[in-house]
Amino acid sequence: MADTLRYGIMSTARIARNSHIPAARASDNSEIVAISSRDAGCYCVSALRYALDDEPTHAAAFERARDNGTDFDFSGTLRFRSGATAHLVTSQRKPFVASLEIVGESGRVALPNFFAATEVTVRTRAGSKTESFPSVNRFALQITHFSDCVLNGTALRFPPEDAIRNTRALVALKEAAHSGMVVGLDHG
Repeated sequence: MADTLRYGIMSTARIARNSHIPAARASDNSEIVAISSRDAGCYCVSALRYALDDEPTHAAAFERARDNGTDFDFSGTLRFRSGATAHLVTSQRKPFVASLEIVGESGRVALPNFFAATEVTVRTRAGSKTESFPSVNRFALQITHFSDCVLNGTALRFPPEDAIRNTRALVALKEAAHSGMVVGLDHG
């Protein structure tokens, strides 16, 4: 699927949009204290970094928070090294969404549900190309891969450094929401 995401337009990706609103939502009176920006937001940031094959340099964000300070609606913008801009939206109080769209100079890629996608279509001026693949249990794949790493010494597909880069972006988004300022990311 990564090859299809990058087919034709990814070298010139300019805009990316990702929304993740989990099916289980918290109400104002709920004992569930989910932080939308970090719970659902981690999937958005990871998907955007993966799809763009790039790292963000700047973050801007807005949030609506509960009295206890946990956000329930969160929207952010990431600027990437390539100049691409990515928008993300998460919420703990809206109907389920898990969409991803990448727009380039010559076309677009859209996944209406990036958690359960069975096909991806790339549309360009020259036409469209659809790649289909079987539905999979993503958790079983993750466990199988991790087991292979432990038992056979296979390299992790996503090493710990990837989680650190993802966390840096999440922290910058949260800082931007609290400060009202654009926050630069340090890639140390």
